[in-house]
Amino acid sequence: MKPSDWISRRYLEPRALAALRRTYAANKPFAHLRIKDFFIPRKLEAVRNALLKEKFVAAEADLFTFWQTNDLAHTKNATLRAFRAFLNSREFLTLLSYITGENLSKELDISGFIYSDTDHLLPHDDKLEGRKIAFVVQLTKNWAAKDGGQLDLFKDNKIAKSYVPTWNSFDIFTVKPGTTMHQVREVVTDKKRVTLAGWFHG
Repeated sequence: MKPSDWISRRYLEPRALAALRRTYAANKPFAHLRIKDFFIPRKLEAVRNALLKEKFVAAEADLFTFWQTNDLAHTKNATLRAFRAFLNSREFLTLLSYITGENLSKELDISGFIYSDTDHLLPHDDKLEGRKIAFVVQLTKNWAAKDGGQLDLFKDNKIAKSYVPTWNSFDIFTVKPGTTMHQVREVVTDKKRVTLAGWFHG
């Protein structure tokens, strides 16, 4: 499976990959990266359309409230199965390992999420045995900062970096217990914040 089947070619050049690796390691408050326009737009559009046909179930706890699908390992949709297979392919895992410096296995958690008005995810560090890289595939369109839903990264209990949901962005960070504190800020609009998100294991 070729990375160029899914990823914009400009990110597959050696110099571009080296720049992503440097930026990932240097970013604060902890190693992370947002890669804009990462996937081939028409392919990602098909993924978004397929995802919105999946069944979303309300999930609510002390830490969060949002809508979520089952893990895509169980989907019957061919487009979603193909995208998951690409993310879990040897070729993509090799590329991601190079960017992050982490050794990754072929264990992948990935589900669809919708955040609508008042939905949120409070600060947490994603700690769970085996998780190495957290990721978000941003499928949200026509979003503004005033709509909420930002991915906020924390340092010393304060927001140090904030990312507005942006179509076709790929957000990644290394999971480090007690360090990688982050949240999804409360959504304050009737629009839907749509993502695919989960963890690469190692």
